[in-house]
Amino acid sequence: MAFLRLPAAPVALRPPEPPPSGSPERISEPRRGGIRHNSREDIMPFVNIRIVKEVIAADPAGKKADIAKKVTAAIMDATGLSNDDVWVVFEEVNARDWYVGVTDVETLRKG
Repeated sequence: MAFLRLPAAPVALRPPEPPPSGSPERISEPRRGGIRHNSREDIMPFVNIRIVKEVIAADPAGKKADIAKKVTAAIMDATGLSNDDVWVVFEEVNARDWYVGVTDVETLRKG
């Protein structure tokens, strides 16, 4: 069995190399609950939720707020971070633009 060898990602797409071990910029002192943070970029979970627009059409602001509250609470519970450390972003997608296999969600919802 032969394997296809893909070229390396361009330098701009590669994650940055961490500072050397023992470097003062590598890790700061513990901030909350013994969690150590990278001083160059605080640990801040970023939750991106893609949701079918029609599913939340009746009350989009209320439903997004409820989902964000529950997702944030789950992350806080699992990590010990505060709610200000959790970012939640919603992307609404039209049902006709979201596919499950070869069928769009608009068609699936019609049954």
